[in-house]
Amino acid sequence: MIIEMTQDGDGTWQYNDPDENDMVFELEAISGRELTSYDVLLNDVAQWVGHEKAHAHLVGLRGELPYKFKRYFDDTEALEMAVQSYWLALHAVRMNITGVALEQKDVRRKTQSKVAAKAPRPSAKSPLRAAIARAMRSHKSNCANFQTFMSMWSNEHLNGLTIKTLDHKETYVITDENGDMGEKTYTWGSLEAMYSQAK
Repeated sequence: MIIEMTQDGDGTWQYNDPDENDMVFELEAISGRELTSYDVLLNDVAQWVGHEKAHAHLVGLRGELPYKFKRYFDDTEALEMAVQSYWLALHAVRMNITGVALEQKDVRRKTQSKVAAKAPRPSAKSPLRAAIARAMRSHKSNCANFQTFMSMWSNEHLNGLTIKTLDHKETYVITDENGDMGEKTYTWGSLEAMYSQAK
């Protein structure tokens, strides 16, 4: 499997990597395109027999999305263009192979209702993510490194945001104390990437 995904008994697809799940959720909200169905199609290698070169090109485009998501997480236009490039290439290849327009299947992923309710509008960054970025910027100068910042955040609330981990510092739940922006789970790696971009 190219992108590690698991399908449950209800037919719902979930990404095995929490970072991937987080990224796809936000890219879907920004671009208005349901990426999961494209990834399911890309993973179905049997459908690409005889078209391995085109498939490899698409895999390369899809592989760039995590890098671009971390590099341009503040630039919704750049992220939307990256998703659009992936979709257009996949659409063109499928049309060439099958003569049929790319069809989105119902492969919705499970998300917490609170997160879904607070989903960002298309072309807008998640309000909670923006608040996290602001907190990181305002406290970065006082911290020697990311680990110091995380230690400080674990001991005190920053800009009205609380953070806690339930699995020995692998993933973190960030909550807005006022309840306006809800809560969301991030991995250490996602937060570290955000911190490195905070200026």
